[in-house]
Amino acid sequence: MKYEKVKNYYNGRFIESVATESLDVVSPVDGNLLSAVPMSTIDELNAAVESARNAFDAWSKTPIKERVQVFFRYRYLLEKNFDELTALVSEENGKTWDEA
Repeated sequence: MKYEKVKNYYNGRFIESVATESLDVVSPVDGNLLSAVPMSTIDELNAAVESARNAFDAWSKTPIKERVQVFFRYRYLLEKNFDELTALVSEENGKTWDEA
């Protein structure tokens, strides 16, 4: 496997799933196994939804000036890592560089 097994992300951290089943992520380019995505449990789903609900309460009280800064930072990170992200999309989806 080229990349480690995907973990769930909620409550501000990566959490390994307790699921016993997973889906393989296979490159359409060469058929190699890239990673595995756990079929998360209902309890894990509920925990993620609860985390999002709690985060929304705090986020909705955050002044717009601060919220905008989060998105500016996000845009900066996308631009900074554009080539790496393009390579990942190309590899995982079989897209050409321009399509990705």
